[in-house]
Amino acid sequence: MPFDSDFIHKLHVSKERLLNLLNNFTQGRILIMGDLTLDEYLIGKVEDISSEAPILILRHKETSKAPGNAGYIAYKLAHLGVQVKAAGLVGKDDEGKALRNLLKVENINVDGIFCDPSRVTVTRTRVLGYSQPSFKQQIVTIDRKSDEFPQPDAQLELAEYIKQQIASVDVIVCCDRGDGTMTKPVISAAVSAPQTIVSTQKHLERYRGARAFVLNLSEAEKSVGYTINNEKKLTEAGKDLFALTQGQHILITGTANGIVLLERNGNKHYIPRFYHDRVLDVTGIQDTLTTLFSLGLATGASSWEAAILANLSTGVMMQQLGTKHVSNTEMKVALEKILQEKNY
Repeated sequence: MPFDSDFIHKLHVSKERLLNLLNNFTQGRILIMGDLTLDEYLIGKVEDISSEAPILILRHKETSKAPGNAGYIAYKLAHLGVQVKAAGLVGKDDEGKALRNLLKVENINVDGIFCDPSRVTVTRTRVLGYSQPSFKQQIVTIDRKSDEFPQPDAQLELAEYIKQQIASVDVIVCCDRGDGTMTKPVISAAVSAPQTIVSTQKHLERYRGARAFVLNLSEAEKSVGYTINNEKKLTEAGKDLFALTQGQHILITGTANGIVLLERNGNKHYIPRFYHDRVLDVTGIQDTLTTLFSLGLATGASSWEAAILANLSTGVMMQQLGTKHVSNTEMKVALEKILQEKNY
């Protein structure tokens, strides 16, 4: 979707307000809860082809670990100077200890991360190989997770912690990736807060009453049961999604028009992709959108302003390789540059 004159004018008029919101990010207080994952990267140099099977032989060179899913969102918020609390479940294992430590190093409060000895810490191991160090190719991903639901005591402990934190945070963000953390008592505690933002791939109705939802186009289509490929279908989908969720705002990404912000009162806001012609990497885009949209709402932004800030952050991020952090300064520079390029 091209930048139309009305959008650019509104962006120009809102410039000082957006810059002030960026300056206020460090005042945000956010509880990020849900499915916590340890992302592990095993990196090796390609040495040969195996004689046992048509597969590569790698010589191990490096192992690194990082928080994933809800942990990744918490990590990104902390890098923006936000006061962050993380809540979820881990197993009684080395992976759980590693994940907690990675978050603590970033000054993220981990008092809400509880241990469930009946489950393993969800761990995603990516094996990457290279012949030249400048280009690493992912070869295989290995997931470790439990099929069983968390123990009832662990669910209730997590739910009680969330209830206790509602008065001390501006926003609660729910990250549901289907790994079992978000059970009925936990969700009930989360949506009892006045500002709960939900990022989930399915079963939106479980979060009925949350303030806002962040979905990609595919997730929105699966939720309503039909293809959203024109204005009429988008309007219909908005009505169905609000009936399903009873939310106030729904942010849909990945449409032909960029980001679409749907409001419960029937308003629609189209926000074109920033820097869509300079994309190098889209890794972590959905989580980045959720991060900045939630942070915007936490620091007093309107839903449109929060969506602009979220879109701005992903525009900067897509110009970099890998899951990079985006700073307040980079977003300020990007906003100024966009307006200058449009002669404002």
